[in-house]
Amino acid sequence: MDVRLGGERWDTPHYPLIARWDGSTWRRDPLPGITWEGNVRSLASVSPTQAWAVSDDGDYDAPSHLLRWDGRTWTEVARPPGMAYPSDVVAGGGELWLSGQRGDDRVLLRRDGETWRDIPAPPLGLDGIRVHGPNNVWVSGTTDQGVTAAHWNGTTWRALPSTGVPGSWAHDVLAVSPTEVWIGGMGKYFWPPPPGTPRPPLLAKWDGQHWNHVAVPPDFGSVISLAPNASGGLGWAGMFYPQSRDPNDGSKLIPDDGLLRWDGAKLIKYAEPTVPGESRSYWFRLSTVPGTATVWSFGDAGYEPIVPRILRYG
Repeated sequence: MDVRLGGERWDTPHYPLIARWDGSTWRRDPLPGITWEGNVRSLASVSPTQAWAVSDDGDYDAPSHLLRWDGRTWTEVARPPGMAYPSDVVAGGGELWLSGQRGDDRVLLRRDGETWRDIPAPPLGLDGIRVHGPNNVWVSGTTDQGVTAAHWNGTTWRALPSTGVPGSWAHDVLAVSPTEVWIGGMGKYFWPPPPGTPRPPLLAKWDGQHWNHVAVPPDFGSVISLAPNASGGLGWAGMFYPQSRDPNDGSKLIPDDGLLRWDGAKLIKYAEPTVPGESRSYWFRLSTVPGTATVWSFGDAGYEPIVPRILRYG
């Protein structure tokens, strides 16, 4: 099975990059006609002959670009009417959904044949989207009372209660069933953060009646990615800037492991392989091969220079 990643080239100029793993090596997909510098920030595959990507051009004030793969090449296609800033493209259950900005409004669209159709957005931010089918879509987002999730049944949204942590921020959602929904994010979020104020991670599980907060081993950072196991339940969590207090000096923070495995009762830190001459990763974006135990992690290691880091488990 092909695996694709998106990013930007670190040579000059910084053109967008899409690469495909063919089972033994990474190969760059050709991107003809792309002349802007920028980063592929979202990538989703519906089938071997249909994949989509969103790229910025390095200028946050400029409109984003929408790309489509037809099985042979990538081409830029027109954005949905009025949507200058597509942000996240998500596939699942044969479906393709796109979130973005239209004026001052966050909008959500569903691909219907060759047309994008508006779906009324739920009353929360669209910080994480998980698509299982046309009548089964989950989003996570932020309200004044904290993070929460909402479910689309094909007609209407049903929002769950807030997790009850004001100032928190959602990053990803994983819905196993109506009585098992997970949200990963950051607790007690402040912007700009007071100097020296660390931000704790947040992982919450909905049991059909209440949110239950789950302990995350690193003391600080953010849970940015949730990955299912082979049966569809929570398997892994990936973090951004995981840190913990130095056991020898509680006033200091030290890097910690940001790959976390769920054993059915708790999260367990999983040490990434050591790469000679490189530091550990500081963020982990996870993706799975459906129906298998294989998990991919995409992120960066080091600061000067930043080194791309790709990990595979299983």
